[in-house]
Amino acid sequence: MALNTTTRLGPSAVSANTKLASSVITPHALAAGAVSANTKLASGVVTTHALATSAVTTAKITDANITTAKLADSSVTPAKGGTGQNFSTTAQGSTLYFSGTGTVAALAPGTSGQFLKTQGAGANPAWDTVTSVTAATQAEMEAASSTTVFVSPGRQQYHPSALKMWADMRNNAGSPVLDASFNVSSLTDIGTGIWRPNLTTSFSTTADYVAGGTAMDHQYVVMVQYRAAGSFQVRSWMGTGTHHDADGDMVCWAFGDQ
Repeated sequence: MALNTTTRLGPSAVSANTKLASSVITPHALAAGAVSANTKLASGVVTTHALATSAVTTAKITDANITTAKLADSSVTPAKGGTGQNFSTTAQGSTLYFSGTGTVAALAPGTSGQFLKTQGAGANPAWDTVTSVTAATQAEMEAASSTTVFVSPGRQQYHPSALKMWADMRNNAGSPVLDASFNVSSLTDIGTGIWRPNLTTSFSTTADYVAGGTAMDHQYVVMVQYRAAGSFQVRSWMGTGTHHDADGDMVCWAFGDQ
């Protein structure tokens, strides 16, 4: 006779010590509703060995029937997609990681602004602090020795190797025109063949810089003279020794301390 809702075994007929043979109770052997909330099998009667493989499927479990309270602590292991750990008291902001093969652990929160750093294979991750980097001061740029600060665009020109000024000038019907420049505020016409670039930021002293110039037209000779901290003269003449406004472009530049 099959087991159904009207023909049940007596109380304690099937116990943990006197089990039915394997596969006797299958999903098809019990009538629908035979085992209800009020007529349960004795504790320990149905074990993992008594159930056929894959007999209990998702479709056969009532919604919300498996709750947290019915699962033993740490019962879902990493092998089954869980953590195997009880994280109910783990602090907010903690980070899960593998502390060993298949072992999940929690890294406590770091301090604000820290970053999570890997320490390579075989080591646990850790929080670390970003090392602050500061911009070089004018003095550090001029000393040109530090390797721990960075060069900012606004102070690059203070390095000894950097140009402190340059100018691209040309003659326009006897008057000098400044086509392009750096650190030049204006261009003054002193006289024929004599132009003066005026600097936006002056050099420290007249002894703290060197300047030079050249003309695009090779028949002109260009020389820098009469240096001041904030300006200098660029003179051009032809091979005859006579000052002459150069045809085409004439350029000048300067290095030094500001």
